[in-house]
Amino acid sequence: MNPALAVDRDEFEQLAEPLVPALRLHCYRLVGSLEDAEDMVQETLVKAWWYRGRLRDKGGARPWLFRIATNACLDLLDRKRRRPTATLHDELGWPEPVPDSWLAPGPAGNDPAESVLRRETVGLAFLTAVQVLPPRQRAMLVLCDVLEWPASDVAKALETSVAAVYSGVRRARAAIRVRAPRRPPDSPSAIALADASALARRYLDAWERADTTELAHLLAADARMAMPPDTRRFDGVDAIIGYFGSILSQPPEQRIRLAPTSANGLPAFIVLAPDQATGALRRIGLKVLLPRDGRIAEIRGYMRADLAARFEATSH
Repeated sequence: MNPALAVDRDEFEQLAEPLVPALRLHCYRLVGSLEDAEDMVQETLVKAWWYRGRLRDKGGARPWLFRIATNACLDLLDRKRRRPTATLHDELGWPEPVPDSWLAPGPAGNDPAESVLRRETVGLAFLTAVQVLPPRQRAMLVLCDVLEWPASDVAKALETSVAAVYSGVRRARAAIRVRAPRRPPDSPSAIALADASALARRYLDAWERADTTELAHLLAADARMAMPPDTRRFDGVDAIIGYFGSILSQPPEQRIRLAPTSANGLPAFIVLAPDQATGALRRIGLKVLLPRDGRIAEIRGYMRADLAARFEATSH
């Protein structure tokens, strides 16, 4: 057996720091929450430092840290399962959106293949389907299909058999096919980034002009919208436009405003509301558009100021 690798704190940080962006994205895929993902990365680094004597060579740092992170996420999901909630967000199974800065290459390098992988595996439609899986199946799927680990390595990380990994991944893939039988509306093959940007510009222009006719034209016939923690759901063009009409009929100085941004590689808007006392615009939430075939298939609203604060407005 190889002797333990002796590393001081500086050496440990040099090993771990370049992997933090990838670890954070991995934890996000498993837990679906920005804050939880960040917490799990910190927990991973603390555990890795305490158990650094188990690291046998620097080349094994990446899989070793990912094993620790995966099991930290599974422990968190297990704790959450024991404290079930009944919010609309949980019912819908929506993961939180992430700023595109999370998808940027980390200091480990600028591998184009890794950049594509990041975007393809953080689509909100894909992640929503993943969220319905039992935690261990979720981990097996992500480790095998996203990180492309051999089944033997996944089995070792999760302390199970190779047969159990094959079975778990097979059931996970089948469950996702049932959950999302069509191609994900936000997958790179479904819509080009340039087309998505053009669609977002048209949406913003129509919103600023209070043009509900144009907004209706941009929606797919089966479009849907929800805005947790608001418990209402809007299915179909008429329902969505009816709600938009009630918002846009207000005097301009009282109207909700939108600032363009991007989330998970998708067009999104920071939702701004005028302060009743000062008139100054304040962030109240985030709106993400999921396009399909040149139309908007879904609008996901996250009416949380703390989440909106993580996103930077862009020009349009």
